[in-house]
Amino acid sequence: MDYSIAKEPRITTMGCRYYRLTGSLTQQIYSGFRLRSRLDYTRRGIILRRLALGAALVLALCMFSGCSASPEAKKGDYIISKEEQRILVAKNISKKDSESKTFADLKKNNIEIINYIVEDSQLYNELRIGEKVNVTPKTNDKGEYVVMKSDPPQIRAGQIERLKDG
Repeated sequence: MDYSIAKEPRITTMGCRYYRLTGSLTQQIYSGFRLRSRLDYTRRGIILRRLALGAALVLALCMFSGCSASPEAKKGDYIISKEEQRILVAKNISKKDSESKTFADLKKNNIEIINYIVEDSQLYNELRIGEKVNVTPKTNDKGEYVVMKSDPPQIRAGQIERLKDG
């Protein structure tokens, strides 16, 4: 291969000097620039793809962890109705179900529903529909409690613990 550079520089009308390249040296220089720029673009592409993939994975991780931490996913015992010193409590349902579903819907879905008789009138007035509670039945000296056979069953409430949602 013949690589040669002209001995005398040429001067253009703008006053810039350049040397005239001859032979395959010109082709090699230009092809080298093209290859280098293509490699730079592919490296940038790889880096950008990795960044986009990493961002998508972080977003998916946040989305899945956010869904499992939602208050709707947590279940408990909720007051669904109040009347005449009695609270109607549905067991093991979500807060959303306690607010949106009717007594008939819960009964149809075989949700355990118990009517608790509240003897403390001040506590009864403070309790709200949709509130999460843990009710312990009132027991006798032997540790037994009485269940009145009705639909839903009725039990005297011994202790009512108000729980926070979340």
